[in-house]
Parts: sequence; C-alpha cells; structure tokens
Amino acid sequence: MTVFKAFILFVKVFFAKQTNCNNVYSIANHSLFKKPSYRIQKDQLKDLLIGFKYLVKSILLIFNRQKNFEHLVKGECLIFDGDFNQKNNRLEYISNVTKYKKSELSYIALNRYTISKPIVKKIQLSLFVFFVSFLIMPFTFFSKNRALYALFLLTVVENILLVDLMKRNNKSYLFYFFPFENDANFSALLLMKNNIKVHKVPGPNSLFHNHKMFISDTVSFCSKFQLNQYEKIKVNWRVDSIQSWPLYGFKSLLPYLNKFEQHSNYKFNLGFISSGIWRREELKKIPIKRADFSSEKKLIEFIKNYCFSRKIKEIFIFLHPIEKNDQLTYENSISFYENEFSNIKCHFPKYEQESYESFDLVETTLAAHSSANLQRLFSGYKTLYALFDYELNMFKDSELENISFLDEKSLASSLDKVIKMSETKYFTDYKLYSYTYKEFSNYIN
Repeated sequence: MTVFKAFILFVKVFFAKQTNCNNVYSIANHSLFKKPSYRIQKDQLKDLLIGFKYLVKSILLIFNRQKNFEHLVKGECLIFDGDFNQKNNRLEYISNVTKYKKSELSYIALNRYTISKPIVKKIQLSLFVFFVSFLIMPFTFFSKNRALYALFLLTVVENILLVDLMKRNNKSYLFYFFPFENDANFSALLLMKNNIKVHKVPGPNSLFHNHKMFISDTVSFCSKFQLNQYEKIKVNWRVDSIQSWPLYGFKSLLPYLNKFEQHSNYKFNLGFISSGIWRREELKKIPIKRADFSSEKKLIEFIKNYCFSRKIKEIFIFLHPIEKNDQLTYENSISFYENEFSNIKCHFPKYEQESYESFDLVETTLAAHSSANLQRLFSGYKTLYALFDYELNMFKDSELENISFLDEKSLASSLDKVIKMSETKYFTDYKLYSYTYKEFSNYIN
C-alpha cells in the first residue's frame, strides 16, 4: 500500500508545474529537481552515467541483507536524521523542549539505513524503481540538473522505507531534523498521506538559504529572526502550526554562559568563526549560495588587514566541525590558517573541544555565516556578521541586522566600537537580549 501511494504521489509531483507554487505537488517538484542537494558532489554534475549509478544504489538498498537496524522503543515518535553521530544531541534536545522523555523516543539516521524488508516488499520496490527510472533516466543525460534526477531514484526508496518502518512499528509522529535536503518536501507529502504527522526542525540559520519552499504539519524555529524571514517567504510554505524553541543544543551551552556580572578580561580581543570553506572546496562540496564561500574568503582578508592596521598580533580561530572530523584534518586546518595569517599568531581550541567551550577566551568574534554566532549570542558574548558578497542583508528587519555588515568599511568602524564595549552595552545598544539565554528561562530552569 505504501508503494502504491508513493507511485501516485510520484506521478502527481513529477508532472506538476514548477511555476505553480500554490500547489503542494509543484512545491515538491521544484524542490526535488531545482534545489541543490548537499548529497551531490561537484564531479557528479557532468557524469552521464550518474542515473545508472543511483539506480544501482537504490537496488542495493532494497536488497540489503543486513538486519542491524536500531531497536525502536515503544511510543508514537521517531526522530529522523541525516547523521547518526547526532543521535544523543537530537534525543537530548527533543526531550528538553517537548513532553517526551528520551526513553520514549526512537531514532533513525540516513547514513545507517539498513532496514529489513520482506521479499514481497523488495519486489514491489524494485518494480517501482524501474518504472521511475524509465521516466527519470532521460533527464540524467540531457538536463543540467541530471544529478538531482538521479538522486531521486535513491531518495524515493529511502522515503518509502521510512514510511513503511513507521507504519510497522505503530509510529505516527516524526521529528524531521534535516529539512534542508531537496527531497524533504516530497518526503513530508508521502508521510502525511500515510497519516503520519511531520514536525520539521530547521537549523538556526537563515531560512533564505534552504527553506524558501516548505511543507510540514508543524515547524519549530529556534532563532527569533526566522519568524521575520518566514513572513517574507510564507507564500511558498504549507505549514499548519509554528512553534518557537530555544537555540538548538542550548543545554550544552549552559555551563559556559556569560552572566553579565562584569566586563571580563579576555585573553584575545578578536576571534574568527570559520565555516570551513577551504575544506568544503577540497571535498568538492557545492555551496547552496556562492556568497557563503566568497564572503568568508573576503572576511579572512579583512581580518588580515584589520589586524595589521590595529596592531593586533594574536587571534583565536574557532574551527568548523568539518575542519576537525579527524586528527589529520584538524592538523591540516591549523596549517592552513597559520599560512593564511602568516604575520599573526593563531590559537585554536583543542581537537576534542567544542567551540563554545572557548567562548570566554575571546572578546569579539567575526563570522561570515555561522550557527556558532548564534551560540555566542545565546551565551552572552559579542559577535558580528560579515555578509560581504550577499546581495542583501539576510537579517533585514530583525535585530541581527544591527550586527550584520555588507562592506568592509562599515564592519571595521563597528568592530572598533564593539571591541571596547561591555557585553551589557553591546546587548542593550544592539537590542539583542532576546537572543540570549535570558529569554528562555522557562526551558533553562
């Protein structure tokens, strides 16, 4: 039955007009075949065999004989995620912001997707995939978005398996933790048509990046400025209810909060929060927005010039997780920045440390676009955004617009002032207290 519903949904989505976003099928179509995916690498964009490769991946997933899938606990809820390493963090967060205990929550991650299937289900799925490939395959040869069409062959199987898993285990509520992927709207439709409630939890960063079109029963925002952005893009959203939650991972930040008792004596005046752009390029990651890459490169040049003109001899660099996912990468990252900032002494967190554990070492930080900036604000520390290559201020009409800059001159002028400010004056003058832990005492206490 799940396969049949998926078939009907596929036909409606595939033949929907991408320009008619009053229609949920059109929204799903546009997301699937126009929106970039983090799962696609640059070298796949011109691969004429990519359709066949993903067809093989789909069949291998269907006939995977492993049965080491995680045990699902009793209860109505399942957390759906992309990376199994996030399991404990996801369980902790949901249990902190909802009525559910961790023991009542089941978890599944896409990178450990081994689900046992009866032979009848395998045959049904295989026939379905071959039918879909018949329609999709020409686009994998002739469309510039060939990689997205090929990826759909795999994601449609993943989504059917997810629905089937939930139905077999009597689960009716899904917390969806990576709605930024291009199949997330198709997935929501398939789940909802099988009477499963979908509750999406976007990350704390800009909705303009990944969520201009959105389908869900419920969405929870964990950054205040997202409510402002939602008002500008809601015409392409189909959501029944909106909730406001504290910053994702807020419990981990609590031991490191700045209590605003006095202006601290910081070890470093200036810090840089990296998004790991050099490493993403090395891994051939495709940027959702090219400004993410170019703005950070310009920010690095800005910091060099600023430090030279202000005679700043040392800076602290907060590495992105992608820059320290193993010891060798961590060491390469240090070498990269020491070469970039050749006339400045660079300091780094220890390999095993999270960035927020070192927040109290740095008076003011700069970032192009990073969730660690929001962690800084939540924890009560000063930070600024450098949006140099963005066509507009993504935080316009929110309080974050006050600390976001589109050019080097205005950033330098404001940075001169902010470094000398106390935290109390910074959060007062820039009207940022609503982004701090003080706003969420009901969750913290």
